[in-house]
Amino acid sequence: MSYKWIIRLALIVALFVYLIVSRTMLRDRKRYHAVLESGPCNIVFVIVYNLLCYLAVGIRSDPNVLAKPAVLEDMLVANWYAILGQVMVVTSVCLLVYTVIKRHAIGGQDTGGRLLKSGVYSFSRHPVYLGIVLISLGISIVRTNFDGMLVFPLVLLANYSQAKLEEKYDVGVRFREEYQHYRTQTRMFGPLWFWILILVILLVPIFLVVVG
Repeated sequence: MSYKWIIRLALIVALFVYLIVSRTMLRDRKRYHAVLESGPCNIVFVIVYNLLCYLAVGIRSDPNVLAKPAVLEDMLVANWYAILGQVMVVTSVCLLVYTVIKRHAIGGQDTGGRLLKSGVYSFSRHPVYLGIVLISLGISIVRTNFDGMLVFPLVLLANYSQAKLEEKYDVGVRFREEYQHYRTQTRMFGPLWFWILILVILLVPIFLVVVG
């Protein structure tokens, strides 16, 4: 196994260790209130979490371990993914910035005792994690990073798990019935058609190369 894969797997392990720590603090919010409401602490947590996600998919592929499929070497696919990846990263960064501004909070901080349901929160229950997922996907495809694409599902799983932890131990507890109703109206990471659209856009160039 190459050093790149060792680092990549270490980042994934660290990401899931982060989830364990997050679960511990969210389960006992009163005990860790000072940490969860601390601006500096949350900034550090957010930076670390984002770096773990982006580095895991962003480290360059090692062709000596896994050869990149020929279809990903095609210029049409490479150029398509380069443009799509850049669009994903830029728009998702804008989404993250907008969401933080709308929340008036960062990380585990309280949103002022109100459940956010309007605007971007009417599209996704967790727009921050949606943004992180899309940035991670964009980073992995912008240079057709095959190894990054392979570990992307783990990054997606980590963000899904973190969102579920917050629903189980945080917002789902503080808002209960209101949140249960909100869940029936809004999907975690956006509507199904949104992900079908992304999948289609990803597969179109591959289809054109295969049948061309």
